[in-house]
Amino acid sequence: MRRSVCISLLIITVGICLLALPAPSHSVAAVPARSVANRPTPPVLGPVIKGFAPPAEKWLPGSRGVEFAASVGEPVTTVTAGVVVFAGQVAGAGVVSILLADGRRTTHMPVVPSVAVGQVVVPGQQIGVVGMGPPCTRTCLHWGLKKGDVYQNPMTLLQLQVRLLPLDSRPHSASGHGWPVRPLSLPGGSRRKAASSGALMPPWRGAGRDAALGIDTTVTEATRGGSGAGMSLAKRSAQSFGGNVGVDLRGG
Repeated sequence: MRRSVCISLLIITVGICLLALPAPSHSVAAVPARSVANRPTPPVLGPVIKGFAPPAEKWLPGSRGVEFAASVGEPVTTVTAGVVVFAGQVAGAGVVSILLADGRRTTHMPVVPSVAVGQVVVPGQQIGVVGMGPPCTRTCLHWGLKKGDVYQNPMTLLQLQVRLLPLDSRPHSASGHGWPVRPLSLPGGSRRKAASSGALMPPWRGAGRDAALGIDTTVTEATRGGSGAGMSLAKRSAQSFGGNVGVDLRGG
């Protein structure tokens, strides 16, 4: 009897001691800044069906951009921030051209624009829908990148960029779009009205023969030297070349 009482007291004592022990502490390390990947998305979701393969000489045929498989009516978005310097039709194809802050210019075609000349756009913003027409021999989206007269591979704009942000913060700007955006000066230093404009050119007769070069050349003329993108290129060409209006079929 006495022995059982001692055992019971021992068990109770051990239990009390265990309850008195502090709970195991789990060291919580300082929460590090999270890694935020700014992964740009392509202008459309389809695969690339024609890669960037510029010619050795300017006058030779070649692929001066990339082409994505796309369906008519599919949304088209801009990969980068910039200002719309052309939104209209050239040679039977809708074109949207965006001037980047570093002076380069992206071109999207064929596109039915939903943006206007002079409008500032941010990455991921829809600029129109896929239309019909050159330079594709089948339904697609041609995406080009140009610095001056030099064509560059637009796929480089999709390279992943990683930066660190505090966990409780995210990128923001006065525009509310989450990207630092400021109005960009258009070529010539003059401010243009935000009105969709472009140039109506003769019907395209050379689809499939690197057509984007001629279209892009026309867009370049529309945005160079401060000339208004809404000025009729057909009229200007007629004044300059005695009424012979056309586009270069050598490549795009």
